[in-house]
Amino acid sequence: MSTGSGNWIRQPKRWAVHVRDGLRCQWCGVVIPDVESYTLDHLRPRSQGGGHGESNLVTSCHGCNSLRRDMAWWEFASLFPGARGRIERARRRSIARHRKMVKRLISSLGYQGAREALIQEAQERAEAQEMT
Repeated sequence: MSTGSGNWIRQPKRWAVHVRDGLRCQWCGVVIPDVESYTLDHLRPRSQGGGHGESNLVTSCHGCNSLRRDMAWWEFASLFPGARGRIERARRRSIARHRKMVKRLISSLGYQGAREALIQEAQERAEAQEMT
């Protein structure tokens, strides 16, 4: 478990960003059905001075995060219909209430139980997405 310093982002913050983003990749828009498959992408890459602030972080699938590399976020977003709008909306939303919810889940269920609850939520969202 990280201490929250340096290059690490604590698990409650990670999961809060994923919940804020609707448990979906903000680039391609796909609901990611497994918490272990989520990544956080820095809109302004760390290599270019970007930080860990919530407005600089979005949920990404491994494929999109790897494909993007250090490309400007708005250039990469132009490859996916609706991505720019999803990201701009996400950047305006605070993760504060989501972080509280995640911390309550962890407190009551432990990390494994909270992880399973988030996976269940993601699977339900993925099934709902397939039905539309």
